[in-house]
Amino acid sequence: MRLPTDKVDSRCRILPARDYLDAFHDEDSQRFKVMIMTQPSRAGTLDPTFGNGGYVDFPLANGVTRVQSNGNLLSAGRWFDGVGVTLVRHLPDGAPDPAFGEAGRVIVPFYTHPDHGPVGNFKPADVVVQPDGKIVVGGHLAFTDFEGIVMFARITSDGRLDTTFGNAGFTLVNMTGGNKDETHQMSVRPDGRILATAFSGNVTAGGLSMLCQLAADGTMDFGFGHGGLANAYPLSSMQFVLRLRADGKFYTSGFGLTRYDERGTADRTFGNNGHVPFGFFDDGRMAQATGMVIMPDGRIVCVGNSVTTGDDQDPTIAWCWRTQANGSPDATFNNGIPVLSSISESRHANLALAVQPDGKMVCAGSTYGAARATLERLNLDGTRDATFGDGGIVIADPPTGGIAISESVHVLPDGKLLTSALLLGTGVASQRLSRYLG
Repeated sequence: MRLPTDKVDSRCRILPARDYLDAFHDEDSQRFKVMIMTQPSRAGTLDPTFGNGGYVDFPLANGVTRVQSNGNLLSAGRWFDGVGVTLVRHLPDGAPDPAFGEAGRVIVPFYTHPDHGPVGNFKPADVVVQPDGKIVVGGHLAFTDFEGIVMFARITSDGRLDTTFGNAGFTLVNMTGGNKDETHQMSVRPDGRILATAFSGNVTAGGLSMLCQLAADGTMDFGFGHGGLANAYPLSSMQFVLRLRADGKFYTSGFGLTRYDERGTADRTFGNNGHVPFGFFDDGRMAQATGMVIMPDGRIVCVGNSVTTGDDQDPTIAWCWRTQANGSPDATFNNGIPVLSSISESRHANLALAVQPDGKMVCAGSTYGAARATLERLNLDGTRDATFGDGGIVIADPPTGGIAISESVHVLPDGKLLTSALLLGTGVASQRLSRYLG
């Protein structure tokens, strides 16, 4: 409707994109009145109060990011000039933490030989924070392309190597005599003990999934497994993802789901004698988990992808599945079977998972080809949440010429979502932190 020009205030201003005008006729004054209305922000849109319009990019190679209890964002990545780690800490709003190192960045050397320079190349796989605020980094110390060992190091809250941990600040673990050992994920128990999934590889004879537990001071925990080491169960099942339960039991997932007691022994009351296989596909594909969350009621959510074998080059199929606490399929989630997801014509891979307090599941991943970061939110019953993003999907473009590989997704205390992605192909390996409205 066109308003009479003699009854409209000529003053005007440009409104933000979320605002709109609502006009009505006031019978008392016989004038048209215009109100500025604000549209509610849609879940899945970037939070403009974080960083640079919703995201922060910063140089970091092979980075992993975790949210600290005070809301700070801690990222760990490689240091190429020696055996050590680069740590970057951001405040909750995405600004570099001025109280941490130089503009929020600290390089922590672990070891250099005075005559031969750096020995080995450390690649961090995970970073956790102990109850006293100290930072533990776990990863793979590579001597050659085919030789390496598991390494853990502890750093003080202000960014210095903690020489009271292990052997002068770090612990080296030779799993089973394999020549290429690596760690994958870590968790910290309430008493500070450090639990990790690992892989002990052999170039000629394959390898085994392993479990490793350190005491809070970095020494091997001899009350766990055999001298602090245990085989993942079953031996033939690669297990990479790790989640702790409040009672001390824990789960691993990879090519299946296993529950263990506190000492690292398979809990035979769970699933099929302690293990639930992922037999989702009948065409020769295997299902591998990349993310897992234990819900407050004990149910378990896993996400992952199909894995092809041999010469089969069919695209990966992303999946999400939920079980009851005892490992049986949860019939209230997609009738007990996995949700198979496709986001783009080139498909995508699920790489991380978070579950919101209302039970909705957020899967983070990347598309194939020109890799773009993705988010998909599912309702409790496994259907896509149409109130999130575009029909339940968010696809984020990387910088021009680059690709984005999702690394993690976290639900923040205020319900917003924080994602971390590796940025490659732009000349400098970088990390992107993004915050979305939840």
